[in-house]
Amino acid sequence: MRIRGIWVGGGALAIATLLSFLIGPEAFRENRASPGIGNARALQASYERWKAQYERTEGDRRLVLSLGYSKGLSARFTRAQGQIRLDLADGTISVEVSGLGAEEAFEVWLVDNRPGPGRSVKPEPGDAMLRIGSLKPKGSAATLETRLDREQLAGFEIDLVVVARAGETPVDGGLLFGSPTLYQRIYYSEQAGRLATFAQRGRASTVTSRPAASLFSAPFRALIPSPAYAQQIDLATVLAALVDQGRALFFEETFNGNGRTCGTCHPAENNLTIDPAFIATLPANDPLFVAEFMQALSKNFENPVLMRQFGLILENVDGFENLETKFVMRGVPHTLALITSLTSPPGPGPSERTGWGGDGAPGSGSLRDFATGAVTQHFTKTLKRRPGKDFRLPTDAELDAMEAFQLSLGRQSDLVLSGPGALVLKFAGMGVPNPEQGKVLFNSSAKCFNCHVNGGANAAFLPANFNFDTGVENAPHPADSTGEPRPRDGGLGRTENSNGSFGDGTFNTPTVVEAAVTCPCFHNNLAKTIEDAVGFYTTTAFSDSPSGSIVGTIILDPPQIEDVGAFLRTISALEKIRSALDLADKAKGASNLGQTKKLLRLSIDEVGHAIKVLQDPGLYSAAVTHLEDARTKLVEASKTKNKAERDVLIDQAIAAEVSAQDMVQ
Repeated sequence: MRIRGIWVGGGALAIATLLSFLIGPEAFRENRASPGIGNARALQASYERWKAQYERTEGDRRLVLSLGYSKGLSARFTRAQGQIRLDLADGTISVEVSGLGAEEAFEVWLVDNRPGPGRSVKPEPGDAMLRIGSLKPKGSAATLETRLDREQLAGFEIDLVVVARAGETPVDGGLLFGSPTLYQRIYYSEQAGRLATFAQRGRASTVTSRPAASLFSAPFRALIPSPAYAQQIDLATVLAALVDQGRALFFEETFNGNGRTCGTCHPAENNLTIDPAFIATLPANDPLFVAEFMQALSKNFENPVLMRQFGLILENVDGFENLETKFVMRGVPHTLALITSLTSPPGPGPSERTGWGGDGAPGSGSLRDFATGAVTQHFTKTLKRRPGKDFRLPTDAELDAMEAFQLSLGRQSDLVLSGPGALVLKFAGMGVPNPEQGKVLFNSSAKCFNCHVNGGANAAFLPANFNFDTGVENAPHPADSTGEPRPRDGGLGRTENSNGSFGDGTFNTPTVVEAAVTCPCFHNNLAKTIEDAVGFYTTTAFSDSPSGSIVGTIILDPPQIEDVGAFLRTISALEKIRSALDLADKAKGASNLGQTKKLLRLSIDEVGHAIKVLQDPGLYSAAVTHLEDARTKLVEASKTKNKAERDVLIDQAIAAEVSAQDMVQ
């Protein structure tokens, strides 16, 4: 990616020039991406929190990237993984990789992707490539210690770090890949702009936690894609454009493949996931069903039976070399509140937790790289999966825009479920489960808080997202009665096991705030309802699992399971109401009727999800009545052409939604 250009003034021309480098000129075509889900303001707030933490851990002086196998980029499958550390002050680089074959030699390269027609994130002829040294055996690993030459790297920016076989370039022999994340790219770009400003004024920086002098001593930061400004960047404008462009790519771009988009499996109207009920509403020619009408994909691409009956998607998470047997069947994880669930625990492994295994993204394992693997896996026209023929890979700019969009979705922080300011839920009605009691159980004897502190995806003992083996793979699955092949899923990692699985048996912890509206639950869609998911933790499959042996037996009777389920349903409904309110407010400010209708349809969907998740067990009947009234008003507003009349209806819907909120919390 290239974030270049000179900031020549505060006007629209300067902003457009910068953004054209960030996301391409198509971002400025009128109505290229109509507004919808995604919140650039929330994205900026999360970036600012990330930046503060990054500087506390000396990210302004040290760039650390994970290295791993990448679908779409790697020349062949490998279980090797590693890490590169670049000291931005003196240019020293340290690389350590484990799992490479001792019989081969390997080299480390830096790649600067050059933009242009037909280019992509993949190393290609014409890109700038620099070999920085060879890996040397050191115990069970291979390492490289070297120092970069500033003169040799003048004008060079690191888009990729590549480990390749000796004698081959990253174009043909790249095995392991890593790249800076979106936030790292923005950070170093912003840092360079602030340095220029404060250097000209001769003042110490007041916008970072470190004095400007210490940042000037990090000249190698210029290797990270970053522009030089004469004035400070308008970050809000950049992020808003990135989110808009990312939204369009996510829902519209097929990458010259089989017709699928990211939105095929992550539709906005269905909580950015799919389930059997939603799948049943799709027409026969929907791109989700390409395995049923494209001969080249009729075998080993999807399993239509398991997809339609259980919402399971075929994934070759451990490489493509044996399509007949080396695959797993997984549900589609929603992409809501991702910013709350990406933090990896300390130690080696993916830079961010993505997907059900926690290692869903290729290369460095960051969300930015996720689309590279998704396009390669799901968008191809044939099982040969040839970039440039069966699909095109995203560009650096497209990866950045799609990451920005995904990070802007849903909640940007977790709830507060204990202590000062904790969420308190009101009486839900006579003869129905008790959500407030469910919250108490969640934080106590149900032991949910151990892995889902404050309803999120992070552990109570450390603010990071961990993987656990809870025994889900040992539980009987109704899909097995179909006779369709469903190999054992090994979860995180690629270690080959005697039972035929690949991995260490652990799976990523998801958030539970959204769980009730995104059922079925677990990586294999085992639990049809949220109550089924809660009940699983009272079974021997869990108590006999590695996680169960640590947590201990969980004893909940059926009414208590329903109470915990009611609590999870309620917090899901509150999040849907929050989202519906945001979309309705956006609809009032939309620039044209088409955009307004789109936003209103999304708001109607969100209200509908809130109604359903509360209505099934009969929770908060009075609040549901208000939500039904809000939905009626939104539907009427979507059919009203007069803006003044439409805004009145939207305001009435918003008032009804707020009343529903007040009846719940």
